[in-house]
Amino acid sequence: SPMTVEITTTTGIIRKSDIPSENSRHFLTFQAQLPFAVVGSNTLLDINGKKLRGRMYPWGIAEVENPDHCDFIFLRNNLIRTHMQDLKDVTNNELYENFRCQKLAAVTSVNLDNKLASSNRNPLAQFEIEKKEHQERLKTMKLGMEQVMETKVKEKMTKMEEQKNELKQKHDHALKILEKLRQEVEAKKKELAENQKALEELQLASGVAVNNSTSSLNSTKDKISSKKTKSTKKLF
Repeated sequence: SPMTVEITTTTGIIRKSDIPSENSRHFLTFQAQLPFAVVGSNTLLDINGKKLRGRMYPWGIAEVENPDHCDFIFLRNNLIRTHMQDLKDVTNNELYENFRCQKLAAVTSVNLDNKLASSNRNPLAQFEIEKKEHQERLKTMKLGMEQVMETKVKEKMTKMEEQKNELKQKHDHALKILEKLRQEVEAKKKELAENQKALEELQLASGVAVNNSTSSLNSTKDKISSKKTKSTKKLF
């Protein structure tokens, strides 16, 4: 005869089912496996020339698909192969419906007080109230948008002012460098002019000295020649 049992798995699903007598052996096998131990691994190991998924430990290797090491095969067969439709039904009819009812109850409980308060009002008065609330929301949204725009404009103006100050500083620095270079060039030109003037004065002084030495040399020659002439006249 069928019997009703309650099974709790590690997936957190509580399922009630009627197990016929012909499946009692399967149920006893299922119950004997509790609690389930599952080893997960995304690494393929080479064991005796075969690629097997498992974990390597200092004391040995735990194989994922070895029933002696892990209950993965047993759970996969029960959840995906033999009880997949049951899993879908429980998820859709119980878990999801409970979740949906909780969310709807939360939403309706929030709006329930407002509906009860507005059920006794005049429709025109209710319309005016809703219109006023809508206008207030629009006003709040408008103020919020204006504040956001004002903030963005201030940030943009501040950034532009900073860029302007930075460009002004660079321009002033460049002008200072140009003024310094101009002063250095003027000093070099002045120094060059002074050196050129000194050179001209030196050349002029050298020319006068050469002329004086030439004239003195010529006068000395004249004196010598005149003395020779006089001595010659005395001999004759």
